[in-house]
Amino acid sequence: IAGPVADPVNLPKLLILGVLAFGLTPYLFYTGKKALFETNRIPTLIAIAFLCSAISATLFSKSPLVQNLYGNTGRNTGLITYISFVLVFLVASNFNNIKSIILRAN
Repeated sequence: IAGPVADPVNLPKLLILGVLAFGLTPYLFYTGKKALFETNRIPTLIAIAFLCSAISATLFSKSPLVQNLYGNTGRNTGLITYISFVLVFLVASNFNNIKSIILRAN
């Protein structure tokens, strides 16, 4: 019986995305509320609204929880993927140009 994570291609992609996203998450705490809610307020609010809708769809869906977390077999567009993409989006939205990447790295 093949489960939602038995696909040999999508599982490594999801793993790499998850490691990247949750590896970049400390940067969000490093930049603080100023970068998220003052400088990039609109992208942050859109991301929060998207996450709230994805979480509510997961909680109130009648489909199995495993399917909601990982997505359909072969697609892997579940809640874990969406949370990971939002985290990468929020980190990337803090970089306005190449100077901000260099200055924040030091």
